[in-house]
Amino acid sequence: MGEIVMDHIVVPDYHMLGKIGQGHDIGNNAHDDARILMGAVLAGILEHELKIAIDYTKQRKALDTPLYELQIIQEKLADIAIAKQNTQLLYEAGAKAKDASQPYSEVAAMAKSYGSRAAVSAGDKALQVLAGYGYSREYPVEHLIRDARAMEIAEGTVEKMNTEISLSEVTK
Repeated sequence: MGEIVMDHIVVPDYHMLGKIGQGHDIGNNAHDDARILMGAVLAGILEHELKIAIDYTKQRKALDTPLYELQIIQEKLADIAIAKQNTQLLYEAGAKAKDASQPYSEVAAMAKSYGSRAAVSAGDKALQVLAGYGYSREYPVEHLIRDARAMEIAEGTVEKMNTEISLSEVTK
């Protein structure tokens, strides 16, 4: 982060975001809002990864057994479903806290951190379920993994989110 200093600048009142001295808080709230939205997007990515994997396992068989009946496949599908639900719960908790004018920075960071890592991991699991087809453009798993990976970086890295979460917990 850098600092920008401007002297002798006149800004009309109708162009001001908040009051003088509130800029940092307004910026932080915008980041928190974006992180909640990212949690929602990540829940959508997870849902799409799960749907692709489930649809594939219903169409394919291994030794006359539908793939979804194999325990190793069931474990991967369950992991993706759990990650989707957890991500959804986190972003919804952040949105509810914001709507209730309660602190929501920590849960917004959790939604972004957990959701992005979970979506990358779930994409990898979906890729394993689809085997070689996971790399094809017919199934957009590879595209979803790239999108999820980008979310690990956007609006603050996962490491930054985890630092914010841990400092919030330590100072409670």
